[in-house]
Amino acid sequence: TRSGHYDSFAADGTHAYAKLLEDHGARLKKTDNFDTAVKAAAKPGTTVVVINPDDISVDSRQKITAAAQKGGHVILSAPYDMGGWGNTIHPTEEFAAPDNFEESREPACDYPAAKKAGPVSAPFNHYYSTHKDSVKCYYRPDMGKQASGLVQAPVGKGTMTVMGNSSWIGNDEIALHGNASLLFRRTKATAPGPEGGGTCLLYTSPS
Repeated sequence: TRSGHYDSFAADGTHAYAKLLEDHGARLKKTDNFDTAVKAAAKPGTTVVVINPDDISVDSRQKITAAAQKGGHVILSAPYDMGGWGNTIHPTEEFAAPDNFEESREPACDYPAAKKAGPVSAPFNHYYSTHKDSVKCYYRPDMGKQASGLVQAPVGKGTMTVMGNSSWIGNDEIALHGNASLLFRRTKATAPGPEGGGTCLLYTSPS
């Protein structure tokens, strides 16, 4: 089973994340089929979690983003490259990995999912958004919200969320700090919609 896969029990696998959602009553689906992911992203109330966003071609990213504009919600796990994922969220250009002594980081925002989760494992990737309705949490104190570890912004009628640490959904660290709470609350934050809305789809690119 490939790195990061939703059926993998390896340290960087996401089997524990899938089980967390299932155990808490989420309507969970899992796929490595691109067309399935695109169709799901277009459904209002459906959340598509892209586990390995950097392994997807720019053209494929653009198709998922365009679909989300119809009302779906897309979560990206720690992308380094935001090319193709719309133009509302950007990676912080200056290298902004956490300090070696920074094991966790406070949310420092009013986003309900983050506030209830509390501290999470310190982000490695950081992002910013200039959209007036964007949400920026877990930012580096020395760099401000231009280096946030979690950013969410509108994409048409839907939303795009980027998470700055892939280990938040990894088997090895999901139980640390408030990682599991943040993931569960963010994934379940979207209100149920019609015709399959309220579903969470975990997508891993097969390439």
